[in-house]
Amino acid sequence: MDWTDLLFLHWPIPAACLRALIPAKLEPDLFQGQAWLGVVPFRMSGVRPRFFPGIPGLSAFPQLNVRTYVSHRGIPGVWFFSLDAANPLDRQAGLYRCR
Repeated sequence: MDWTDLLFLHWPIPAACLRALIPAKLEPDLFQGQAWLGVVPFRMSGVRPRFFPGIPGLSAFPQLNVRTYVSHRGIPGVWFFSLDAANPLDRQAGLYRCR
């Protein structure tokens, strides 16, 4: 699987504003005293199960996610507000993996 045409767009957001949007057990991860909201568009290609060939129409597609950076017990992570993919199978798999 490859990510291509990747763009990271980020905007500072007050941590207090972000606090209400993430689960209580998570803390906003700050950079230079700010929380950050990211919008990341990209294209995935070569998506397929291991040892199987790609399927035309399902193995390459655009994706967009809206995210912020968090920590839990001092371990950094990413909280996704939105995972949007043009491939319905990948979208369902992503939702399953994130639960």
